[in-house]
Formats: sequence, structure tokens, C-alpha cells
Amino acid sequence: MTMSESAARTYRNACREARWCGVLWLLNLSWTIGYVYLYGYSHSPDSWPVQQGIVNARSVNDPVAMVAGIPWWILGGVVIPWLLMAVINILIACFVMADDDLGETPAEEQTHGH
Repeated sequence: MTMSESAARTYRNACREARWCGVLWLLNLSWTIGYVYLYGYSHSPDSWPVQQGIVNARSVNDPVAMVAGIPWWILGGVVIPWLLMAVINILIACFVMADDDLGETPAEEQTHGH
């Protein structure tokens, strides 16, 4: 394989991996912002999420649902999605990302006698 073919393959692989990262980042960002907005803030009865039936009206003084001392909206909006993304990133690194040959570095060329 010529150097240009190798570079083109490496570039294609890098673009594919960047698309994976971008799509996953956008999904995680959308989920986190949406979930935290809906469940981390109080909403008046005339707000659109309450009128659509997505969340219940809640005032600032209402108690917040807690799990092990952590507000549920932090678990569902931040912790769980981040853990899920960590697992997905590990799986992508193990099974999707390609290990391209980038050639020899100048130090390797000197030790091999090239």
C-alpha cells in the first residue's frame, strides 16, 4: 500500500470516529440539558412542560426526590448518562476504532538501520 493510500485510509477512519464522537456528544448534551431543565427546576402550572403533561407543577419549596442523598434529577440527567457514555466509549474504542499504521518515527528508523 502506498503512503497516500495509507494516509487516505487513516483520514477516513479518523472522520468516521469523529462522527461517532460528535453524534454521541450531541445526544448526551441534549439529554442532559433537557432532563435537567425538566426535572431540576420548578415549573409553574402555566409553563409549557406542565401544560403538555411532561412534568408536574412544582414550587421551589416542594421536596426534591433523593436517592442515596443525591437529587434524582442529577442522577438521571448527569450521572447515569455520563456512566452510559463512558461504557459506550469503551466499546467504541475496543470494537469500532481502527488501529492504523502511522509509519515509523525517526527514532525507530535509526534503531532499525533505515
